[in-house]
Amino acid sequence: MIRKIYTKSVWQMTDTGMDFLPEESESYDYSGPVAECAAGTWNVYDTAIKKILNGTIVLTTSTLRCRIFKAQAAASVSSFALSTITQIGTTNRAAYMSDYTLSLNTLSVLAGSTTLKFEANNLVITASGGNATSLMYAVVYASGASATVLHALMWCKLSSAAFPVTDTNTLTITAPATGYFVVY
Repeated sequence: MIRKIYTKSVWQMTDTGMDFLPEESESYDYSGPVAECAAGTWNVYDTAIKKILNGTIVLTTSTLRCRIFKAQAAASVSSFALSTITQIGTTNRAAYMSDYTLSLNTLSVLAGSTTLKFEANNLVITASGGNATSLMYAVVYASGASATVLHALMWCKLSSAAFPVTDTNTLTITAPATGYFVVY
């Protein structure tokens, strides 16, 4: 299987500030081995980019949390038009997995450039009160002005197949060494 690996993606904001148009990208085809059980790439929602630019989401000061979703949430989670995580639906949320607050959120400048990368600690989420089943997606969101506004920031497919976490055991999602995502 050949996969396209993107190393750079540049978007241009329109005059209205409501849309982004792809301007350039760099990628290469890869056909080597891939660890399918490892968490995939973190994908930033299109609406999150707008919210970062207009100040609704401030990466270094907003409270960012991670919520785990079941395999059946695939279509909802992976919609890049997703604005809030309530759009995913409560039945898709993984039972017995509490939301995890990201810590040490930083934007750091890559050496010799104006490129920023977003980093945070590993995510460690414990199943509590029962066995969590059919897990597949992690969604990071920012808390809004009220407890009901949960702005979707980014998502990741955790595995190629659904998996369980038994009561009192933990799911650890290791932070990417290159950052969760890069801002050019």
